[in-house]
Amino acid sequence: WCEGLQSIRVDENNAYFTAVDGVLYDKNVTALLQYPRAKQETSFEIPETVTTLAPEALMYCRKLEHLTVPESVRTVSEYALGYCFGLERVTYMGTPEQWKKITVSEGNENFIGAEISYCAPYTESTAVRTENSVAVQTAAHNIEIGKAVYAAGYSGSKLIDVKKTIFAD
Repeated sequence: WCEGLQSIRVDENNAYFTAVDGVLYDKNVTALLQYPRAKQETSFEIPETVTTLAPEALMYCRKLEHLTVPESVRTVSEYALGYCFGLERVTYMGTPEQWKKITVSEGNENFIGAEISYCAPYTESTAVRTENSVAVQTAAHNIEIGKAVYAAGYSGSKLIDVKKTIFAD
């Protein structure tokens, strides 16, 4: 398993594989194949082109504490992040709805159990019911500074108010 491997190099003329910053990928950088187990970095950002974390790709990467996952990732294969006991935080560049669509196979408990934060703008709505009415509270997350957010107020099905907010520094 090459416990002491800190970096991987691939000949630039190789037709099937490539390495970026010492990490092995398929030639098109759509599959992360092997993150060296002895790599010293505590955080790693998966390239935006990656859609699959191959089986055991980051297994036993004990130094890894923080992983940034692009919204392009669709599959986390068996034990891709198995035994990564130091993994505490995952930053997902998409929304919670996109996160739920990722197929995560067995052996990735540390990945699933890590603290997840999202970077894409999204909203969460909660209905608050009283005896005579229902109010919907909406929270906006990760809104870019200078962008507008609109909130609509309804009474039954009738629109009664629209408010625009622009987030400033």
